[in-house]
Amino acid sequence: MIPRVAKSGRSFKGAMLYYSHDKEAKTSDRLGFVELVNLPILPGEDRVRDLERAGAIMAWTAIHQEEIKQLHHQQTSPGTPFRRSGRKLEKPVYSFSLRFAPEDATRIDEAMLKRAAHGALKALGMERCQAVIVEHKDSIPAHVHVLVCPIDPKTGQTVNRQKDFYKLSRFAQAFSREHGLRILHEREKNNERRRRGEIAKYKGLTRSEWEIVRGYRNKTRAKVERERFEQQQTDRVQLSKRQHDEIARFKAFLAKTWKRDRDTIDAEIQRRRVREAMPGIFARASRAVRRLTGRARDESRELAQLIKTRDNITMRMNEARIPLARKLRDQRLALENRHKAEMLRDQQYFEARARGQSESDRAASAVRKKSFRQASRDRRGDGLDSILEELRTDIVADAHPDKIIDDFRQSLAGETESRRGKWSRATGRNEDRPKRPRRPRNADRNRDGDRER
Repeated sequence: MIPRVAKSGRSFKGAMLYYSHDKEAKTSDRLGFVELVNLPILPGEDRVRDLERAGAIMAWTAIHQEEIKQLHHQQTSPGTPFRRSGRKLEKPVYSFSLRFAPEDATRIDEAMLKRAAHGALKALGMERCQAVIVEHKDSIPAHVHVLVCPIDPKTGQTVNRQKDFYKLSRFAQAFSREHGLRILHEREKNNERRRRGEIAKYKGLTRSEWEIVRGYRNKTRAKVERERFEQQQTDRVQLSKRQHDEIARFKAFLAKTWKRDRDTIDAEIQRRRVREAMPGIFARASRAVRRLTGRARDESRELAQLIKTRDNITMRMNEARIPLARKLRDQRLALENRHKAEMLRDQQYFEARARGQSESDRAASAVRKKSFRQASRDRRGDGLDSILEELRTDIVADAHPDKIIDDFRQSLAGETESRRGKWSRATGRNEDRPKRPRRPRNADRNRDGDRER
């Protein structure tokens, strides 16, 4: 089975017109069975007419979504005022198709198509929504289209359609296994990667990823890697903060539910044990009386029951910690896998950009790099090379331009020598000035020691 999610639309009338007729024609030869889900319509002989009526009802539900929410609020909470929540759904036409492999044509019948469509609706959480299942016979085997109004007709709430393709992919994998249809091993590998938190998508970029990659065009690889490193560090810090807050909430939950009772039982167990180990003649006499009256046996049984209860509470607390630990581990693993996928995507992008450069682009890039390095050297040399180049252009008419440039260099060198008379941090100590040897720090100390001796 291959599920495909179509683009959301605005017009139920146009969608029903497309799915109830042949492509670019007004005939309806490819139309098979039509099943109405959660729609107050009695199916008739004219299937096209049924689809038109279903489209009108679904459009009415989408238009009056706010009124349905208000009515449901009045029925469930009549004493509280109604507050608007969320915005109106702009594209209420949601549809997907279910196709099968040609080798499964002998196993596919009308009942299996309906079963697959209803299972897909349940996997998406739309089993209570208004929907239409349409069969098309222009393929081998036949396939179905499911048109849904993703608004609950009783509550007016919009069904969450996030990651709908992944939900359909997992459902198709389980349905194919259950009914012995063709197994797509690549799909199973991708679903297993998604379960581990990795990104398994088709090679084409989505809109959000394309926006990210588009920003790479005017950036160097080093800058992109630096920005990616900072972004990933921020993601790790945010995840650590969220997990720290979640652990704190979980500890508060444990303290409110089980830890208080366990501490009370621990205190009672400790009190009983201290009383049993208490020294003194009166304590021994009291223990002897309790043994003679049978009270000691009852207290021993109560102590064993308290210990058992405390162990059960500890086991419950440990069992509650396991799902949280697994959840936190999966979150960290998902983040690391996402970071690896981002780094791999960036690497592939820059490798493809490097392969796409022509020889002329590489030569022009080499010239730009060379000129940039030359300009950097000129800046480090206070513009001396640039000044000399200007002098050379100004004295082209002279008979000996090189002699004039050499004289200019010597004059600059002479100014530098004249400035060496004074000491500064920039020039350093004058080489002609004799250096006075410094006295060692411990000279006085050694001399005093010698005097004492």
